[in-house]
This record gives sequence, C-alpha cells and structure tokens, in this order.
Amino acid sequence: MIKLQKNKGTVINLEPCRHCKREIETKKRQCPYCGTLNPTVKIKEIAIGIAAVTIIMYAVSFFINSN
Repeated sequence: MIKLQKNKGTVINLEPCRHCKREIETKKRQCPYCGTLNPTVKIKEIAIGIAAVTIIMYAVSFFINSN
C-alpha cells in the first residue's frame, strides 16, 4: 500500500487494482481504468468472507433444527 499525502494533511491510500494493476485509491468502488468492481479487494478476502458466512449459516441451522 502506498500513502500519498495531499495538502493540509489529507492522506490518500493507494493500492493496485487486482485486474489492471494500476494504482488507485483504496476506497474506490470501481477502477477508473478498467471498470473492475471493488478493485482493491483481494480474492482471498472474498473467499474468507464467503467461508465465514457459510459457517455461521450452518451453525444457525444446526441449532434451529436440533430442537
């Protein structure tokens, strides 16, 4: 991650887009160069989120069906 400091103490965090690899702001929702949605979110982070939701759903359904 690269930090770019603008005037008056404002700091902008830059990360590469996962598709085109150009540096963009971390908070951007879409890459302005290639159009990828959520360009700074890594595939690993997405997989961890899906796994966590799946485990929680399994645990909830287990406790609901055990009664």
